[in-house]
Amino acid sequence: MDTAFTGVEGQLGITAACRLTGRSRATHYRRLKPPAPHTLRIGWHTPASVHFGTAEEVRDQRAVTLAGAYARHPERFGRRPTPPEIPRKAWINDPAKRRETEPQTS
Repeated sequence: MDTAFTGVEGQLGITAACRLTGRSRATHYRRLKPPAPHTLRIGWHTPASVHFGTAEEVRDQRAVTLAGAYARHPERFGRRPTPPEIPRKAWINDPAKRRETEPQTS
């Protein structure tokens, strides 16, 4: 399907190719650049786990599981696995990186 889409896209453009193949434009662009998972930046925890303070407990349980897997099958790992650290601060929009916007005049 992707090769057919690419062939049609080159001739007709993205909008027409999407209409012809029944694919939404959002799906097309997501396949070009998939979004990063939201949990990647917070140590593979859900936002709720970090918010409600259960992330440390979950991380400890993961450490035990990873240690057990490493003990049973060390050949599967390049190095001893450890769960990622939990960041102390996590922002959706970091205030330190925000630009000050100028007031609108209309």
